[in-house]
Amino acid sequence: MSKNAPMKELQTLLQDEKLCARIEGASGAEEITSLLNSAGAEQGLRFKQDWVQDLLTDVKTTRGPAAPTLEELKTIASTRMMSDTPPMLCHTDSCGGNHGGCC
Repeated sequence: MSKNAPMKELQTLLQDEKLCARIEGASGAEEITSLLNSAGAEQGLRFKQDWVQDLLTDVKTTRGPAAPTLEELKTIASTRMMSDTPPMLCHTDSCGGNHGGCC
């Protein structure tokens, strides 16, 4: 499995409008984690243990909200990650995409 497989799986999940509505109404990261893991299991998608929680922790650490927004999740999921770079939020719009000292 490629390093980007979880991101592609997240992209697939976020195509479901009902799931997106539930994520927008979630009360926090724990509920979002549960929603994504449940939706993934229903579609035969499997995230590594704690992958979703780590993703949400990265969002929270970088951006500071109590829970990531649906738009942040979609931005992260749509970002093409470089194969030799670990998944870091700075590869999205937080650094303008040019990594000007953020990494």
